[in-house]
Amino acid sequence: MGFSSDPHMVRVDFFKTSGKWYATEAVRWVQYSVRDDGGNVVLIHDVFLKSLAEHLQKHSFDDTDHCRHCGVAAGDMSATDHCQKAPYQLPGMMAVCLEPYHEHAFPLMVMVPGSST
Repeated sequence: MGFSSDPHMVRVDFFKTSGKWYATEAVRWVQYSVRDDGGNVVLIHDVFLKSLAEHLQKHSFDDTDHCRHCGVAAGDMSATDHCQKAPYQLPGMMAVCLEPYHEHAFPLMVMVPGSST
């Protein structure tokens, strides 16, 4: 992970279930505020899971330039390459973020969704 001057980029360390460190990646934090656009409270834990989803669920294109998971064409994608139907990368690992980009930041640790087998 290289240096980034973008405050939305946070360091996330991934650990195997044995506790052994596996990887460090720069993840884009998706929401700074405690409240969403409708004024509802959003928990920092939920923001971390959403940030991980956008980082770890990617489109995978086949020979016809369509996503293997959702069928979207490469030219029809939005600005992000997040695919909600794609399996998570690094499933079953622990994700740790010591300094989230959030107005009430504190260290977080969550299990990456998906089976580790």
